[in-house]
This record gives sequence, structure tokens and C-alpha cells, in this order.
Amino acid sequence: MSATTHSIEVDAPLRAVYNQWTQFEEFPHFTLAEEVVNVGKRTVSAGDIKIHKKTTTEQVNVPVELKREDAVIERIPAHEVQEGGKEPFQEEHLKIPLSREEPVVEKKTHLTGAVRVRKTEGTEQRTVQENVRHEHADVDESGRTGSKGPESD
Repeated sequence: MSATTHSIEVDAPLRAVYNQWTQFEEFPHFTLAEEVVNVGKRTVSAGDIKIHKKTTTEQVNVPVELKREDAVIERIPAHEVQEGGKEPFQEEHLKIPLSREEPVVEKKTHLTGAVRVRKTEGTEQRTVQENVRHEHADVDESGRTGSKGPESD
């Protein structure tokens, strides 16, 4: 590689001249980079809930008062009986109908309520942990001799 040396007198501070001169000079270099974490979001399944309607049966005891007719048979003394014109020693039959109440069960269905399912949205705070890489330059000046570059005014 060939080098050309020129001298010129400039009435300006040394740092300003050096900065201006190095704009046009091609120096060896390499780039430095770093990773940046960008956290996005996506919707995924969080599972299902299932609600089943079941019917159960239980026995209920309901007290109820029922009426009934009973027959009471009384013997009446002869002096209290009126003769009714019936002939003695004739067979007679009396049939007295008796009644009673018996329970009649009727069931009615009425609504006791309903179950409604709706979804709500909430938020939660999470911290995402990720490793990122950074590049940096290490300067080894152990082999350097002489001056340290342009000096400030």
C-alpha cells in the first residue's frame, strides 16, 4: 500500500481538523448489534367448562287429614222402639253406604330458577423472561506505543 504525505497549515483547533479529516478516510471497522425482545400475544384455548342438568328424586312426606264415615250399631231397648208396621220374623237387610276420603296426588311443575353462562374477560400480569445477546468491542492496547492520537486544545 502506498502512502502520500502532504502538509498544510490550517488555522483551526486540532480536534476540529481531525474530526473533519476522518470523515473522508476509510478506517477498518466492524458493526455491533444487539437483540431486542418484542413480546406479542396470541389467543389459545384455556380449556372448557361443562354444565350438566341432572334430575334427582327424593321422597316427600306430606301429612293430610282424611275424613271417613264409620257405622255405629246400637241396640235400642224395646220400650223406645216404635212399631213400624213390619211383620216380625221377616228377614230384613239394611245397606248403609259408607264413604271416606283418600289422598289424590297431583304434581305441578314450576320454575325455581335458571342457570345462565356468560364469559367475562380479565387480565393478568406476567413477566416474560428471555435471554438477549449484545455485541461490544473490547480494545486491547497492550501492543500500542507512542502517542495516543490527536490532542485537545
